[in-house]
Amino acid sequence: MSAAAYECAVCLNQLCEPVRWPASPDTKCTHSFCRLCAYKVLRYKIYTSGEESGPASPKCPICRAPAIDGAQWAGEGALVLDAAVQEQVLSSDAERHRMQKIAHTAELQRMHADEFKVALHPLGEFVLRKGQRIEMFLPADSLGWVAQVLASPRRNFGLVLAHVVFPGVPAVSATLCGFPYKTFDAKTALAELVWKMRGSDVLWVEVRVGKTLHVLSQPSVEPQPAAASPHHAGTGPLAAWVREEDEATPPSPTRRPRASPTRSTSGAPSTAAEARRRRAPRLLKAMLAWLAGRRGSQYAHVA
Repeated sequence: MSAAAYECAVCLNQLCEPVRWPASPDTKCTHSFCRLCAYKVLRYKIYTSGEESGPASPKCPICRAPAIDGAQWAGEGALVLDAAVQEQVLSSDAERHRMQKIAHTAELQRMHADEFKVALHPLGEFVLRKGQRIEMFLPADSLGWVAQVLASPRRNFGLVLAHVVFPGVPAVSATLCGFPYKTFDAKTALAELVWKMRGSDVLWVEVRVGKTLHVLSQPSVEPQPAAASPHHAGTGPLAAWVREEDEATPPSPTRRPRASPTRSTSGAPSTAAEARRRRAPRLLKAMLAWLAGRRGSQYAHVA
């Protein structure tokens, strides 16, 4: 077979760990892609979806066959390796496949490094901006998971901008504010919150809104800390794997960025702006001399 037969339709390189697209059983899709490429296509739908009905099902990049339910938040290990295509790729160029696998494994590790598990709180349909401070009034059965957040190093959790938590739901990160800058453990954090309630059945907290979060997995109920059980009978918080949005803004295409004035090794100005600044004193001296001569000629004429 030709080399084009072993080419991935996503990255246009030789197939590396070819996996079959997780298509629905009622379709006839038999296309294979690199494990990394298939995983990226599945994850891309989660990053770009925000519908209340849930994320749209990803489709095969070639025949547009929809993926099976749950494929969006499954790990790359759940993708089935196409053994026949893998054998043909290895017989064609095993060394190139080995080098590609090293690069793809490193990229998968970078993707997983940006994902972390965090507690989620359904807030409702609100529009929040980064840096905004909001006040939240939580029921008493939220005492346990708020204490967990307060005892964590970053004191952050996720605010879900909907009433139901599902993969792909709009969410933002939030950080607890208004507490002393010291390290809390579970017991001291709980004592701090109980003192803050002062016998009330409502917990008042202030949070600062952070970056946008992409919910990557189905939420699960975390176990409640043992220290919180004597104070309330609520359940543990919802938690899911999330990824913070990369907010690196590209330069505007309609406006060219200003080059910083730097000097070359030869001593000549490297930018036009620096050249104009060097000419400014000479121009100023010439202008002053011209004005002095003009005033002197006027006075001589009047005399």
